[in-house]
Amino acid sequence: MQGDQSEALRRLADFLHHQHPLVLLSYLEGEVRKRSLAAVAPDFERFAAWAGGNPNSYATKKIWQARTRANGAALRQCVRAIAKADLTLKTQPEPTHRVTLERLTVAMCRWMSR
Repeated sequence: MQGDQSEALRRLADFLHHQHPLVLLSYLEGEVRKRSLAAVAPDFERFAAWAGGNPNSYATKKIWQARTRANGAALRQCVRAIAKADLTLKTQPEPTHRVTLERLTVAMCRWMSR
């Protein structure tokens, strides 16, 4: 979720070659949740506790350091888009799944890189 759309689409293709699309949505939902917690946490220790992460882990520190990269509106857009993609994957024919995830990927790259 760094903002490089072409790299994100390449990684999406690699991921879909080996994993189910719902696994990706689950991961993205978790990332957005952790970023949302980081955005409202008063300090790093509280964020680590809320997120259930190890305060000494690289991943927890990285999310904390990126907490100002996305604003509340972008995080809300991501949550809505992930929910919409989840519904599409569960109710629409399989040929629509890839394009749904590609659109989600591009949109999240734009929103999270502001």
